[in-house]
Amino acid sequence: MDDLEIIENIKTTIIQNNKYLQDIQLKSNSVQYKNNDVVLKISDIIHQHISKVEGRLDLLIDRFKQIEQKYTDQTIKIMSLEKSIKNQADQNKQLATENNELRSYIQDLMNNIENHDSDQKKFKEAIPLIIKHHIFENEKSLFFELFNSFKKKNEDVISKAKVVMKSDNTNYYISELAVKLPDLLSNFSTLQHSLSEKVMAIRDYFAQLQRILLIDSTESFIKKKSTEISNGNQNSEVIRMQMFSRISRSVFLLRSFMHLPDINELFNFKPEMWIRNHFLNFVNEFMVEYGKEQSEKNKSQLEASFKIIQKVLSIAKISIIEIDLGKTLFDSDIHFLKETSERPDYPDNTIIDIYRHGFQSVNGRVIQKPEVIVNKQVSGNPKTI
Repeated sequence: MDDLEIIENIKTTIIQNNKYLQDIQLKSNSVQYKNNDVVLKISDIIHQHISKVEGRLDLLIDRFKQIEQKYTDQTIKIMSLEKSIKNQADQNKQLATENNELRSYIQDLMNNIENHDSDQKKFKEAIPLIIKHHIFENEKSLFFELFNSFKKKNEDVISKAKVVMKSDNTNYYISELAVKLPDLLSNFSTLQHSLSEKVMAIRDYFAQLQRILLIDSTESFIKKKSTEISNGNQNSEVIRMQMFSRISRSVFLLRSFMHLPDINELFNFKPEMWIRNHFLNFVNEFMVEYGKEQSEKNKSQLEASFKIIQKVLSIAKISIIEIDLGKTLFDSDIHFLKETSERPDYPDNTIIDIYRHGFQSVNGRVIQKPEVIVNKQVSGNPKTI
């Protein structure tokens, strides 16, 4: 039952109550006012009831007005939405018409192209090549612009890089130290990891120098390949692609070098100093493993590794301080006393173990004292060498 039906029922009830009240009043008058008090009470009750019903009726009327307003608002929104949907449908219809017209136009254009003679077809096939050649020429022009600016500012850098990279030592650093040695230590993960961390700096150094020389050689590479194309090489497009790849790589490297504050700082890195400050720590770790009992395969790999290490040290004019355990006497000018031990089977004051290996320059100057354990006999007859 909705609110309108409720209101109608209440109105009917009010009318019936009024009629009922009139009947009661008529009857009460005929009773000669014998029951006036009762009649008055009944009348009050009826009037109270009527007042409550009228209050309820007012609330329902207000509620009905609110519902009516909400219905009106919803109707307006629905009408607005329907209008928007209709407009969108009209737009979609218009777009569909335009797309059909465009498809028709493209189809006509393709039909016309297909009907062109062989010259038009060749021209159509030549368009991608024309675009590629244009891109290639632009990239080549950009390279020469950047390279000439780089060369003008860094002529000495290119010269220095050439000198360093031509050195026999450089080839040894790259091929033996950075490549072969890590492979030889494949069965020694701790040593291999330690070496990889330390050689990263020297790898980066030589990689940067190689990039500088790559940029410098790109100019002659372009001239050589351009001559091949001019001489009518049948693989001219393949050659252009090779040139484009090399030029793009060089342009990228040139831009990266331009962001360096001072490219000359590359040469602040000195491989000999790197050996002293970093590589010697690895050599100490290696010598600990080298002194242990090993399988034939591991022993062979360690022997090959040791030769590479000795060569790297010799480049920096450094050698390992040799100690013959149980025979070499302790010398405080050369050795560092880590601790002492009493061993009757060894002569007094001889080195019986090495805690950390030491290094010296070729002229005998100690760079790092070896830390050693020395035999000290405090009782009995000391054994002599």
